[in-house]
Amino acid sequence: MREELLCWFALLFTACVAYLWVDLLHERREARRAQKHKQNTQTPSAAKSRENAEKRPQRTEGTPAGGTTPSVAADAAPPPSMREARTTPPALRATSPYTGEAHKARELYDITGRELPTFAWRAPGGRLVRLLPPAVRVYRRAPRLLALLADGRNRTPETLRVIYDTVLTVLCRNADGYRPDQAKLRRQIGYTAAATLLAEFINWIADVLKDARYRLPSSQNTPKDEDEIPVHYSIQTAGERSVSAYSGLTVPEVLDLSVIDFRILRRDAYIYGLSGSKKGREYLEAAWCEEQTQPDRAALRAQFGGR
Repeated sequence: MREELLCWFALLFTACVAYLWVDLLHERREARRAQKHKQNTQTPSAAKSRENAEKRPQRTEGTPAGGTTPSVAADAAPPPSMREARTTPPALRATSPYTGEAHKARELYDITGRELPTFAWRAPGGRLVRLLPPAVRVYRRAPRLLALLADGRNRTPETLRVIYDTVLTVLCRNADGYRPDQAKLRRQIGYTAAATLLAEFINWIADVLKDARYRLPSSQNTPKDEDEIPVHYSIQTAGERSVSAYSGLTVPEVLDLSVIDFRILRRDAYIYGLSGSKKGREYLEAAWCEEQTQPDRAALRAQFGGR
């Protein structure tokens, strides 16, 4: 009995010593951390940073660094040039999530200064959100997404991830400051609602891009060289390459553009390239004539006379 009590006493003594030793090590570690933090805050660079932070004007939520909220009226100034867009921080690029009023003012207009079309969507809770056209890299997924949505039985975890990631990206590009909660997105928007939103959004942007401002000029009378050799391979990034050469942006930056801005730049690059040769100008002239739906009355009067 006595030996058993001695064993229990030894175990209790060992446990107490170990606890005190661990507590002592913890206190020493905290003391070293506090001393290191104090030394860092006393350096000249840290003091200068604190001084600059105190001098920096404070601003409220949603107000840009300039202190004034940009106007989004119809006569607002167009977006900055391509050179300024290249130096814009990545946080304010087109594909980034909504980041405040400055981002909103840039997003509401395309590269020519025209107001962007919007897609009306009713968010959970009844809020009306105006969704903006997607980036090029998102729009390039449209055929794959439509194929996934058409196959209702294909609801694998990978399919759900692709669909909800695309829905989150689409919802982040809006003109009303709506910020979807990524953690609650699947609970707030069911699969049926997400699939319906994506299908309607893709069909809507496809209809928007049918406008003549975003289409390439085309003519039935395509000039061909007699020694022209057909190319049987397809170039998947030819449009991005032409926009990159025309605007000075890199191909990844072109993919981050809004699909509206991309179509405008691609059309301008195409016309600019054709206008440099006689054969190209003839093709553009034929394409322009085929697009006309009203008669040229002045030319008809000059040719045949009359009023």
